[in-house]
Amino acid sequence: MKIVRPKTEPGTGIWGAAGDQTQKQKSGGGDSSGASSSDAGGQKKLAKKGEDLKEEMDNLIDEIEDAGLRVDVLVNNAGVATSGFFQDQPPKTSRAIMQVNMTSLVELTEGLLPGMLERGAGKILNVGSVAGFQAVPGLSLYSATKAF
Repeated sequence: MKIVRPKTEPGTGIWGAAGDQTQKQKSGGGDSSGASSSDAGGQKKLAKKGEDLKEEMDNLIDEIEDAGLRVDVLVNNAGVATSGFFQDQPPKTSRAIMQVNMTSLVELTEGLLPGMLERGAGKILNVGSVAGFQAVPGLSLYSATKAF
């Protein structure tokens, strides 16, 4: 079996110099990958992260292009969840979960795929969860978004 190393170093979600830059930006405030919150304060932070995510992704793609960088491998594996009854979750939190778990995957792919196709090189890996195949009590929205 031949192991092929990416041409650039791995970062958070995106492998390459752009991923390294993303990791540096997020190191002060944490990373949305695997974030989980069941308390009210955590749900507010999650909702804010969902609102900011679209702008952050657009800015990241612009910065990649402006710096003349390329992304060799995109790993879509971010996931956030809250636990508890769906009806107890604020709608803003639900939208944030959907933004991170589904919309960000599509938007990052749409933003980075054209460059990969133009170069004739690049890889995209979409990482799911077993929760997408079998609903988990208390994690209904997470399970639904991971089935996306």
